[in-house]
Amino acid sequence: MFDLCVEPFKPTCFNEEPARGRYETAVSLMEFICRGGYQEMSKSFECFSRTLTRAEMMQCQAEMLSDTNKISNKIPTSGLAQNEAVCGAMKNYVECIKYPVRYECGYRAWQDVREVIVGPAQLIMPDCELNIAPKHSIGTIGAALSAIFAKLWVTMSHRKFSAPRHGHMGFTPKKRSKRHLGKCKAFPKDDASKPVHLTAFIGFKAGMTHIVRDVDKPGSKVNKKEVVEAVTVIETPPLVIIGVTGLIETPRGPRAFKTVWAEHIAEDARRRYYKNWFVFLYTCHYRIVVSCFVFQLSLLCTICMSVEKINTPSAISPKKAFSKSSKKWQDEDGKKSIESDLNKIKKYCSTVRVIAHTQQKILRRRDKKAHIIEIQLNGGSVSDKVDWAREHFEKQIPVEQVFSQDELIDCIGVTKGHGYKGVTSRWHTKKLPRKTHKGLRKVACIGAWHPSRVQFTVARAGQKGYHHRTEINKKIYRLGKSCLTPEGKKNATTESDVTEKNINPLGGFPHYGLVNQDYVMIRGCCIGPKKRPITLRKSLIDHKKRFAFEKINLKWIDTASKFGHGRFQTKAEKKAFMGKLKKDLVAESA
Repeated sequence: MFDLCVEPFKPTCFNEEPARGRYETAVSLMEFICRGGYQEMSKSFECFSRTLTRAEMMQCQAEMLSDTNKISNKIPTSGLAQNEAVCGAMKNYVECIKYPVRYECGYRAWQDVREVIVGPAQLIMPDCELNIAPKHSIGTIGAALSAIFAKLWVTMSHRKFSAPRHGHMGFTPKKRSKRHLGKCKAFPKDDASKPVHLTAFIGFKAGMTHIVRDVDKPGSKVNKKEVVEAVTVIETPPLVIIGVTGLIETPRGPRAFKTVWAEHIAEDARRRYYKNWFVFLYTCHYRIVVSCFVFQLSLLCTICMSVEKINTPSAISPKKAFSKSSKKWQDEDGKKSIESDLNKIKKYCSTVRVIAHTQQKILRRRDKKAHIIEIQLNGGSVSDKVDWAREHFEKQIPVEQVFSQDELIDCIGVTKGHGYKGVTSRWHTKKLPRKTHKGLRKVACIGAWHPSRVQFTVARAGQKGYHHRTEINKKIYRLGKSCLTPEGKKNATTESDVTEKNINPLGGFPHYGLVNQDYVMIRGCCIGPKKRPITLRKSLIDHKKRFAFEKINLKWIDTASKFGHGRFQTKAEKKAFMGKLKKDLVAESA
């Protein structure tokens, strides 16, 4: 009879109610299999078979067998009492295995297992109500599962399983900077109505101190009150202009059109174009001495003396950088060529930049190579800019001609390097729990199996620090004169603190020394370690907010020692309190 009624449109073949129920069960099973549901069911029962070996499941089976033995021994083999006892045993078994299966295999697997267990039992015992898990909404089921798992996880370790990402992706790739000096990749917008002026400068980070000032911010809680703020001191010796270049606009951006160099280029600027200034002298001397020692020991002294006579810097290291450009200034044809190039810049170029370098000799630092920078000229016409650059060839430009008091500037430089670091230090990811296998300062999972590669957003170990960065809106608190000048000897004196002192703390700035040249004092910290060159640039933003126009009036600048707990502001103050030292007494007695 069933062969004639396989189609779901002929349910009338089974007239009796039990037969109709068996037919509907068979049809639903066939539909389930044809739609691919057997694959999900096979996964569910594969997981269920693994859970049967658990202690909880074996306990449930033992209780089920115990109930079954009681039914067969004490209850008659037929009748309503036996059905009720079997139904109760089934309910207990289903309720017993419910939570272990859901915890190990998931809610979908539990549904499949429950249907297989409950379905045949309800066909045999229609009066037995085995719908233990009613049809809930997805939200209710999800909430129930979350409550169950949260209760289980509370007793486990402290590890979190959801958190925001660690580290900003806007600074990727985190790699070492190609340059040691900060590069101006953009300049302020030109305004022809203003006079010609430079838009950037180079300074050297000396260190930090703190100041006291009165706040001038009406409406603020600290208005007309004293505040203590940290400041950074950047030494800014005058720059020397050695060239001018003109740029033309192209579809691919600005391109250098003509460059004119000054007649005399300082040695520290020319050193920047050589890896080793005396490379030929040292190499030749070493080779000759070794060959003498190997072949003939008796000629060692005489040949070494001849090498010292031959290997003078002029004879061995030619140092011909800028020799051709310098010769142009010495004859009429060269001067005509220079004037022609300057006129072409005036005629064709839209942007004019000057080439300047720092003065390493007056800084008294270890490095002898000057830092060379290209600075854009703003204000006036192109002709005015070229004339201004031509007039300032080989002249020094102090920082006070570029920036002004209370101005907001940008600091561009390279941060302090920390070398190769792991993810905990580099990306600040959370450490794994204690006793984690093969280390805990790691990322537990670096990605899925597919796509079969590590995404760039995953925290990985690598270079930390020595990155090129730009910090904007650094307010200038003071432009100080060089302490070598008469007016600069009191470059740390204020109206409230009339003590005659300079910006240098007692003992100098740690790891830097004394600031003898002009300096810029900016609010807050600054990128890079001590001695790091910092490019100072005029702000790219047209400021409208009130904080940009606040007038700064310093009341006191701290000049106590930065090495330890400084107590005295000047040497005279220390001497007056401590008395004469032993070296002073020895000097007086002598």
